[in-house]
Amino acid sequence: MSNPIVKILRFLLFFPLCFVVFWFIDWGLIKLLSWVMGWNWFVILLVGFFIGGTIVAIFTSLAGMLVTFVTYISPVKWLGSTVMALFALANGVYLIYKMWSFIAFLGHPEGSIFAAIVFTIIAVSLTFSLTVTAISVLSEEA
Repeated sequence: MSNPIVKILRFLLFFPLCFVVFWFIDWGLIKLLSWVMGWNWFVILLVGFFIGGTIVAIFTSLAGMLVTFVTYISPVKWLGSTVMALFALANGVYLIYKMWSFIAFLGHPEGSIFAAIVFTIIAVSLTFSLTVTAISVLSEEA
């Protein structure tokens, strides 16, 4: 890729796509969690124990594919991986902070601490997965 105009266009597309991808990941996570919160306790326990991990793994895999796709758009491979890994870490910290500040705003209603702990575990898992996915692009041969 020796065309400088293509490199400039790829740089111009890369950074806005980073924000769009992480906005989409956050939106999807909030929709998934609000969908689950609408269930009764029996269904939450049943689904949580049997297929909850599968649902989270599918969501994490789809988010990882989006991160990998955007990482490949960057014309400089190490820059794309580094920026996406840093965005993933910042996004994870942001999600955890917003969840706990929301719980503090509500005044710690019944069951909210457990929900916040579960959300924190899911957010840490998602952050780790996206960071490793972004960094693993560096080890692939182009």
